[in-house]
Amino acid sequence: MKRIIKLSGASLALLFFLAASATTAEAYVEQTAQRAIENAGRASQGMQGGGFVHIGGLLTKGEIDTYRKRKKSELDEMTDEERAEYFKDQEAMRDAIRDEQAAAFEDFLGIDKDELRELRRDGVTLTEILEEQDITETEAEEFLTERAEDKIDYLTEQYDLSDVEIDALLERVDDHVAEVLDHWYN
Repeated sequence: MKRIIKLSGASLALLFFLAASATTAEAYVEQTAQRAIENAGRASQGMQGGGFVHIGGLLTKGEIDTYRKRKKSELDEMTDEERAEYFKDQEAMRDAIRDEQAAAFEDFLGIDKDELRELRRDGVTLTEILEEQDITETEAEEFLTERAEDKIDYLTEQYDLSDVEIDALLERVDDHVAEVLDHWYN
């Protein structure tokens, strides 16, 4: 025997909104973690978005899962209004970080992103650009280390990392930077 349940339009709208909100929070956490995993591979190439030292190259899969669970738990505790405000703030923060990272890399290279893009389209390698700009490997190492430490500061703020977690990430910076430098200069 089939049961027919009658719901008002307002009830249906509320159910849809609640389902969408829950999905949105979970999707945000999942997408953030997935981007970190996907970008980890590109981090070894030394370039990712505007960041050039992506946090994915510093994080293990287990750490990403742990941070994802923490963030999901935080989001689950928020009201819909708080969650909406959080997402808005996160988007603004990501935009600001991307702009700052792009500006830092442009300053480091001495050329803007449009010039870099054009050179890369013309087949000029990053190694050739670095050589043309007289950027030494030591200067690049300092730049990349600073960027990686900035990423760890960001993670610390976003995920309230413990001192042990911060130390574990900091211990990986040298190896991660060495991988990027190897790609850039070899």
